[in-house]
Formats: sequence, C-alpha cells, structure tokens
Amino acid sequence: MMPRQCATYVLMGLGLALALPGCAELTPGNSPKAMVQEQDHRALVGHFTREAEELRLKATRANDLADIYEALVKADSTTEEGQRLAKRAARVRDLAQDYRKAAAEAEAMAAEHRDQLSGIVPALKGKP
Repeated sequence: MMPRQCATYVLMGLGLALALPGCAELTPGNSPKAMVQEQDHRALVGHFTREAEELRLKATRANDLADIYEALVKADSTTEEGQRLAKRAARVRDLAQDYRKAAAEAEAMAAEHRDQLSGIVPALKGKP
C-alpha cells in the first residue's frame, strides 16, 4: 500500500471515529428530546454526564491552546502580532471558562435526573 493511501485510510478512520459517537447519540430513539418526552431519567443521566465530560475535554483543549498562544506572546510581546496573540489567548481562556461553566450545568442536570430516578425507583418497588 502506498503512503498516500495509508494516510487516506487513517483520515477516513479518524473521521469515522469522530462522527460515529455523535451519530449514535442523534438517533431518534435516544435523542435528548425523546428521552425527555419519555421521562427516561436513566438515559438523561447518561446523556448529561457524557455532555459534561465532552465539555470538560473542550475546556482542557482550549486551555492548552491558550498556553500555546501565551508562549508565543512571551517571545513577541511588544509587537502588534504579540498583542493580537495575547488577545487570542484571553479569548480562548474565556472560552475554556465557558466550557467549564457549561460542564457544571450539564452535571447539575445529570444530578437532577439522578434524583428523579431515586424518587421513582423506590416508589415502583412498593407497587404490585
């Protein structure tokens, strides 16, 4: 196999790896909308927990990117380009903070649905 073909297959595999988890989550039967309509609290706990994990990962990646921008700023802090890099670093830090805040909200939603589960399951145990 030629190197170019290998690269093509690697990129296709990477694309599938990134796309398939999203596809699985977007099927009509397990979409968040369907979960809410069906009062499927267990599925909603999983959904919001996964969402929080993804958002925390995005926050980490944004912080890593901001670190890179800031390292470039240190090497070139007095020029116009250095000032642009500093602004980008600040924006990316803000974005990371927004991701962390959204992750906390998703965790709170998961906790609410977990509480719903704990209220539903004991009630069902007492029924014939």
